[in-house]
Amino acid sequence: MAVLEAAGRVNTLADPTFPSKLVGLLGDPDPLVRAHAVQLLDEMDQASAVAGVIGLAKGDSDANVRLISCHALGTFGDMSAQATLQWIAQNDASGLVQDMANIALLRL
Repeated sequence: MAVLEAAGRVNTLADPTFPSKLVGLLGDPDPLVRAHAVQLLDEMDQASAVAGVIGLAKGDSDANVRLISCHALGTFGDMSAQATLQWIAQNDASGLVQDMANIALLRL
């Protein structure tokens, strides 16, 4: 339900401010909203969101959000994510997130 409410706040893909509205949702208290926002940014290849996604990849309390964020960083291909992905690959509490960080590093 929270995801649908957040989508309503964002409006539609036709809105030219849609990507920036998605970036605003990266700080939403609901991990499902954060995860879906990152997934959409990833699908839209919105590398302009890399700073916010780096923050989620390294520091989000939800492993799924961190996993999706690592995937997005690989899609964006921005070398500014390299050090963070290396750290995650060695230190994240989740083995799945570590694996995704390693995959993302290969995509940079």
